[in-house]
Amino acid sequence: MYKNLPNDLKTVFFSANKDETIESIGRKYNLAIDKIGDLANEAGMVMLGVTHPNDFIGNLADRLEIDKEKARAIAQEINEQIFKKVRDSLRKIHNMREEEDQTKGRPSFNEGRPFVKEDILKEIEKDHTKENLVPDIMKGDTNPFEEKMKEGVLLAPVEEKHYREDSAKTALLPEPEKPKKYQGIDPYREPVE
Repeated sequence: MYKNLPNDLKTVFFSANKDETIESIGRKYNLAIDKIGDLANEAGMVMLGVTHPNDFIGNLADRLEIDKEKARAIAQEINEQIFKKVRDSLRKIHNMREEEDQTKGRPSFNEGRPFVKEDILKEIEKDHTKENLVPDIMKGDTNPFEEKMKEGVLLAPVEEKHYREDSAKTALLPEPEKPKKYQGIDPYREPVE
């Protein structure tokens, strides 16, 4: 992307003067440091050809979180102080022409291919019912989940356990041990003086 840029854009893109200008514009409009960085990024995107100049004001308003009027004023200053020097190169990379050239080169409505009445009628009469087919599952009032439940749900087999009550009664549980009472002198007790 950078290799295809005109030389004057490359020079302005890396110039310290551009950075100082953007910083002074940001400070003039009371932008925070991180927002000044976003402003520099957006200006750089226009110079690289990533962002179209028509989207510049909208992008500034979004990235800097400011209203459109303030974004328009900031964009106007950047346009006058930075983009004006390389305006022709910017137009070249964004394939922009002067507005007069665009209106002259634009074909009028009647100069294009004439409309054939038969083609239009064929398109209207064309059977569009096949294009609008709805899957069977979408037709009717049935819920797709209820439809699946009617088909039957496969359940994993559950292993049944049968207990014999008599064996449970005869099983002996170990008797709980009775707590032992301490005999003798308590080793943690302090001697009485």
